[in-house]
Amino acid sequence: MVYNTGILVPLAAMSIGASYVCVLYLLAYKRSLQPPYAHVSKETEGRKALQRVVQALAVVSAVAMLSFPHHPWITTTDPFLQSGLRVLCFFYACELLDLGLTKADKPPTRLISKDKLDDESERQPAPMQTFRDWTVYSWLLLTEMRYRSFDIAVKQKGRPSNVTEAALDRKQHLLWTAGPPLLLPALVFLLPSHATNTA
Repeated sequence: MVYNTGILVPLAAMSIGASYVCVLYLLAYKRSLQPPYAHVSKETEGRKALQRVVQALAVVSAVAMLSFPHHPWITTTDPFLQSGLRVLCFFYACELLDLGLTKADKPPTRLISKDKLDDESERQPAPMQTFRDWTVYSWLLLTEMRYRSFDIAVKQKGRPSNVTEAALDRKQHLLWTAGPPLLLPALVFLLPSHATNTA
């Protein structure tokens, strides 16, 4: 009996993506159960079980994501696609482990400005009541690498403080957003190395 393995790659990719989205939404749900959104001070058994589920799902998803580029049906593809896929999978597996293991106990709080017109005004916790609020929370956790919109925002000496995209110079923002994805592949083709030539 011959099995069709061509469908395994899309199914594996979809299951990894679905588990990643589940971790993000479970973190949003867990955050909505904690103060200032819920006024229950003690940790219940249900919350601890939810935390264990988030941690287990994060570990399993990260392992699946790290092993995805190494399966035989992926390794026979183009070496540039292979290396790009390995970098993406490694990066998002690390982010998933960061979110699922270190932030599952107390997920970060998304902050918004009290005054919509002034981004430098005092910040307050964003609402977490609707599905749209959870979606925005999950999307920002996925896309912000320095967690600029959250109370755990990374601050580094020599870097500008957490400012919104509207306050950034448009050219500088475009350069740092679109530059690396366009520049790095161009450098690989223009300045080939031994690793990129062996294919």
